[in-house]
Amino acid sequence: MKTLIIAVTLVITVFASACSSSTTDPVPSNGKTGTPSPDPTTTPPADTTTPPDTKPATPKAPTVDSVAKMQGALHVMWTNPTPACDTVEGERQATMSDGSVMEKYKLVFTVPGEADNKHDTSATSAMTYSYRLRCKVGTVYSPYSNVLTGNPK
Repeated sequence: MKTLIIAVTLVITVFASACSSSTTDPVPSNGKTGTPSPDPTTTPPADTTTPPDTKPATPKAPTVDSVAKMQGALHVMWTNPTPACDTVEGERQATMSDGSVMEKYKLVFTVPGEADNKHDTSATSAMTYSYRLRCKVGTVYSPYSNVLTGNPK
């Protein structure tokens, strides 16, 4: 009987040591079991995965200063308050003498951003033309400018 007790004790001891971990987990500072709470005195690292707000600012609209007759065409002059403007786009609407719109606003010229005038030789004396401009920086457009009108005759 003594041999049986020793054998059972030995089996229990071997089984218990096989089931136990060789390392011991520290008791969390909050005294609870499970995942320890983060230390409230440390600042978490900054989130570097979110890019900064990279949306470019909307450029300001140019101001059309004049639409003048010049050499049988129209000369459009403007002031551009956005020095970083990549291009200035000019749109034109053609109106008949009775006031009916012959051609709605459409793009008629694109010039470098530093330009401040354009000679529109495609304007004919049979129409009155209204011009509006906008500045483009990258893929962002300004609002449209004021509108000025002229006729080359």
